[in-house]
Amino acid sequence: MTLFEDALKNHPLALAGLGVVVLAAPSLFPSLRPQWAFAMKEGAKLLLEANGEAEADLIESLSEFAVQRLVQAVSAPPGTRDERIGHVLSKYKARARRRSNRWGGDAGKRESHYRAHLAQLRRKALWRQARDGSGRRDAWDEAIAQIDAA
Repeated sequence: MTLFEDALKNHPLALAGLGVVVLAAPSLFPSLRPQWAFAMKEGAKLLLEANGEAEADLIESLSEFAVQRLVQAVSAPPGTRDERIGHVLSKYKARARRRSNRWGGDAGKRESHYRAHLAQLRRKALWRQARDGSGRRDAWDEAIAQIDAA
C-alpha cells in the first residue's frame, strides 16, 4: 500500500489517470456495476469510520495534555492558581475551537465538535479530581466550573 501511495504522491498526472480509470470502469464493464457500487459504499463507510476514530483520538490526546497541565496549575500556590487554570483552559479552548473549525463542515457541526472537546476535558478533569488526594478539591471545582462556563 505504501508503494502505491508513494507512486502517486509526486505524480499528479498518474493520480489523474487513475481517477479517470476509476470513473470509467463501470461504463466499460457494465456487469461489474453492482460490485462497484458495493465497493464504493463500503469504502465510504470505512472512510467515515476512520475519520471518526481519528477525531476521537485527537480529542483524547488534546484533553490528556490539558489535564496534565491542569494538574500543575491546580498544584500552584493559591495566589497564582486561578490565573494558571484560566491560562490552561483558554489555550485548550482556542485549540479545540481551531480543530472544530477544521473538522466541522457547517456551524452546527463545528459547535458539536467543540462541545465534544469540552465534554472530554470535563470527564478527564472529574476523573482526575476524584483521584487527587491532596485536598485541592476546591481548585478542581473551580477548574471544572471554568470548563462549564464555555
